[in-house]
Amino acid sequence: MTALLAIPPKPRVLCVDDEPGVLEGLMFTLRRKFDVLTATSGAKGLELLAQERSVAVVISDMRMPEMDGAAFLARARVVAPHASRLLLTGHADLPAAITAVNEGQLFRFLQKPTPAPMLLSVVEAATEQNRLLTAEKELLEQTLQGCLKTLTDVLSFTAPHAFGRASRVKRILSRLLDSTGVTERWRCEIAALVAPLGAVTLSDELTTKVHERVPLTAAEEKLVAAVPQVTEQLLANIPRLEGVRRLLTLSAMPLTAEQVARDALGREALLLRAATELERRLATTTSPDEACALLLAKEPALQELASALVAAARAEKGEVHDIGLAALRVGMVFVEDVRLNSGGLLVPRGFAVTASFLERCRNYQEGVIRVPLRVLSGTG
Repeated sequence: MTALLAIPPKPRVLCVDDEPGVLEGLMFTLRRKFDVLTATSGAKGLELLAQERSVAVVISDMRMPEMDGAAFLARARVVAPHASRLLLTGHADLPAAITAVNEGQLFRFLQKPTPAPMLLSVVEAATEQNRLLTAEKELLEQTLQGCLKTLTDVLSFTAPHAFGRASRVKRILSRLLDSTGVTERWRCEIAALVAPLGAVTLSDELTTKVHERVPLTAAEEKLVAAVPQVTEQLLANIPRLEGVRRLLTLSAMPLTAEQVARDALGREALLLRAATELERRLATTTSPDEACALLLAKEPALQELASALVAAARAEKGEVHDIGLAALRVGMVFVEDVRLNSGGLLVPRGFAVTASFLERCRNYQEGVIRVPLRVLSGTG
């Protein structure tokens, strides 16, 4: 029996107008080819956009009470940046519509009344633009993540202390992103992974001193302080990482409430700094709650993340199991440094096991790696 081909879902379109009759007309015209959502105000439209991340096209009337179409579409761009935006306008609103197109990066504006064939044609073109933007975004994210994952995987063996810390920061950050509902997370997670790239310029002796929190000389402190600048220089050679570089810069600066509320980058910078500081606190105390209390006392701006920080800290200090080398699996996280029986460091605590690390372990003769290995429960 021949299997039925799956029917692809219709592109989703959101129509916003304060007149129910106009919405009914738009739905009647579009419903055969599109999955149509409607809202009778800009505020309700923004709520729907936040809930329905698959919206490909947003259509709004210009004249609406409280929030006009230009203002709504400008805010819609922040909530759903890859959705194509169309503005419906009357002749009297033409100058404002032109301004909205130029300043708000709208796909197009249409004068009312718009003939049904023209509306369908424009919405089809808008969905195609959304498809291309989404495909480019996914390709960019996957390519960058793959390249940077390979880079950090290799560098984890050349600067294991720094990259062990980076993997802990990324793990904490991922939990914070989960709890705060952030969906555009690739920039944050890449920033956490590449933050210590500059540490490859430090000597093994100095990185060990930093890891073990041994007091540094003035010259050593200067070298460590230069790591972010070296990281910036390395990342400058990789196209399309401007946002990651800006995020790393912002996360090292004091952030105002306005910066955090104004755009996604400010919010991401706050989360990255929270994860970075929490990792540092957890390294010096055995109590997750105490680590969070110390962090919040120093960083009042993180108070709104208090419950998420506590949950992430408790997960990071989860139950520990001792296992043999044969039981090691990809994704497991070491809670103690993994050393050779000769005393040499293989990887530091916090390192998340990768496929390449398992392959590397197989290249050692039996008895060379010190066991048992201590890993967090729930990993692997």
